[in-house]
Amino acid sequence: MSLPLATYYRRLHYEVMESDGVLWLGFKPGMVHAIVKEVWNEQPLSRTDAERYYAEFSSLSRGRGNPYFRIVAHGGFQPEALSFELHGLAVSDESYIRSLSGRKHIELYPHNEAAYRAIRKGFERHRIGAVVQATGTGKSYLLARYIADHAAEKILVFAPNVTILDEIQKAVGFQSPNIRYQTFQSLIYHRGSCELLKAGHILIDEFHHFGAEIWGGALRQVIDSNPSARVLGTSATPVRPEGMVDTVDLYFEGNLFYELTLPQAWYYHILPVPKLVQSAFGLDNELDRIQRNLDRSGCSARRRERIQKKLDLARVDFKGALGASSVIRKFLPESVRKLLVFCRDLADLRQMVPEVCDWLTQAGRSITPFEIHHAQSEQENQRLLAAFREESDRLHVLFSVNMLIEGLHVEGVDAVLFLRRTESYIVTLQQLGRCLDAGSGKQPVVLDFVNNLSGKSVYDVMACHWERLSYLPSPYGFEGTTSFLATGYLSDIRLRIEEILAELEPWQIMYERLVEFHREENDWPSVTEGKLGLWCNTQRIAYKRGRLAKERCDQLDAIGFEWNQLDSKWMREYHALKVFFDTCGRWPKREDGPLATWCYTQRERRKNGRLSKERIRALDKISFIWTQDLQGEWMKNYEELKSFVGTFYRFPKSTEGNLGGWCHTQRKMRKLGKLSYDRRILLDKIGFVWSAEQIWQGNFEQLCLFHNRQGRWPGCREGALGRWCTIQRRDYRKGNMSDERKAQLERIGFPLA
Repeated sequence: MSLPLATYYRRLHYEVMESDGVLWLGFKPGMVHAIVKEVWNEQPLSRTDAERYYAEFSSLSRGRGNPYFRIVAHGGFQPEALSFELHGLAVSDESYIRSLSGRKHIELYPHNEAAYRAIRKGFERHRIGAVVQATGTGKSYLLARYIADHAAEKILVFAPNVTILDEIQKAVGFQSPNIRYQTFQSLIYHRGSCELLKAGHILIDEFHHFGAEIWGGALRQVIDSNPSARVLGTSATPVRPEGMVDTVDLYFEGNLFYELTLPQAWYYHILPVPKLVQSAFGLDNELDRIQRNLDRSGCSARRRERIQKKLDLARVDFKGALGASSVIRKFLPESVRKLLVFCRDLADLRQMVPEVCDWLTQAGRSITPFEIHHAQSEQENQRLLAAFREESDRLHVLFSVNMLIEGLHVEGVDAVLFLRRTESYIVTLQQLGRCLDAGSGKQPVVLDFVNNLSGKSVYDVMACHWERLSYLPSPYGFEGTTSFLATGYLSDIRLRIEEILAELEPWQIMYERLVEFHREENDWPSVTEGKLGLWCNTQRIAYKRGRLAKERCDQLDAIGFEWNQLDSKWMREYHALKVFFDTCGRWPKREDGPLATWCYTQRERRKNGRLSKERIRALDKISFIWTQDLQGEWMKNYEELKSFVGTFYRFPKSTEGNLGGWCHTQRKMRKLGKLSYDRRILLDKIGFVWSAEQIWQGNFEQLCLFHNRQGRWPGCREGALGRWCTIQRRDYRKGNMSDERKAQLERIGFPLA
């Protein structure tokens, strides 16, 4: 490289400061957005190297907000070094420096670097694919990077409206005759302009709108008319709330190249977690629900009395809750200059505009209200949005029905007021996403006046996301976000409710039952001892996997709980094995189904050193055989079959005990091509019947031989051959006999009627 890295950044008008052996990079004056370190490595950076630099960056960034980290490694990096990109670390090679030296560099956050790599990898396997990223995480810049890298080729860019297209063009930063930007609706007027709509790349932002009947068809026509073009779709909300339709599956052949959900963005500190101010709406219903749970909880009388007192106090405090204007005065900071208000519909908006304005005025705020909705022209909405974005000493308040729910991100929003009640987890996240912006450094405020975030579905799904993420690999010292910062006039009441819920939680109740059981029995319940035994087993499993909270571990340790017992699933199979051996007098074979597979697994795990000592001891206790002579077992069954044929002059039916089942298995294995050549030869030697057709032909030959010798046909009572003749006549009468078999029998003169 001929120039220092800092020079390239300054040429691109970044704010740069050099200190502590790193570059402090800002996109705006007075702000640090990134810490960049240049490494002249001879060997590619490993994951260990990346984690070491991550620790160094974390130490340097302490007290400086939440910047992301970038290592520019001249010697390249190993693929595994990329594993921490979502945690805020990007690892770049010489290609990054080449991009910086050009005039079309698009700087990406680490999560977008990860997305862009995923896009390139995805296009190696598929022509069409999608990226799902939460609002505010920089989808526009991701598309801009793709456009900049393919600017020499023809590109079509589609979006629902001109505002989104303007955002993408602004992120691109340059014009090119090869790039054509169009709204979805404009396609209707260009259906005949085939040449204008020819391209090697088709980019579709907010692709969940793809399904609109008129222009959706026009967009599909564009894709079909460019059969070799790469098609990339981006959206924050691919699942439509109505019918829960996944548009990635519907329009992109299920090819999801990359996904970054809003819970992920919060967990990894990519987006700021909002301060949540909750309302009183529905809290009385919640208190009633807790009362019902308490009544049927099965708590001890002492615990019930204690919880009831807390519940009664919460009801008293709830009755003294503050009004809307008092909440706004207390919890909406003076620094907030842009407030977004979501209403249910246009009628609701018309009703709420004067009411909300009155709340804000009573709270001492000078306001300028704006309204955008579909009853106004697009030009008028764009004019109002531009006015809303302008800086002012007054509080700008934007009222919207659904235009901002999906598709449009307005930068600079400090706070959101929920007035649109919804039980939909997806819609709630869409609403939340409107006030979030990666790298802004601001903590937005959410005034939830309809209690959207207290819905069970929202909290449950969010908790599920965060719990799953907490088990993924992360750099040393990283702590993800796992909860909202809830505050407001209801915070004390909610704190009490949380305490009550904790005491009513099944875990605490089961813990008390365990303490009582151990005191009375001086032992711990086994898996077979009902719910308490299963609950104990669940704690052991969670403990082994590192998923049991420390407080709970400490509580169980305090009573001397035994952690080293066998889990219930394994024990169920173990008891089934004991029953099988007691009944059959042998260990399961392959033809015995899942239990044989389980036995095989235990043998393999012991062989590989992955079976615990407790389980080995348990199996040894029932004299389990660890080594199986499979060839010896097969030969034993083969000799039994020879003996059977020598005695009965036939082969056993599949329903005739273990030997019949074994014969059925051989036929199945041969059909699947899994029966060895040696075993087929041995079975052929004794005339083994491989198929039903072979059996029929064998009986037909016996019939011919009988008729030649006796000069007559066998009667129905003359053994197996007579019964077979009766079956043929019956099949003929019922029309179940094939033409081939009928022809064979008629050829020898057999009387079918």
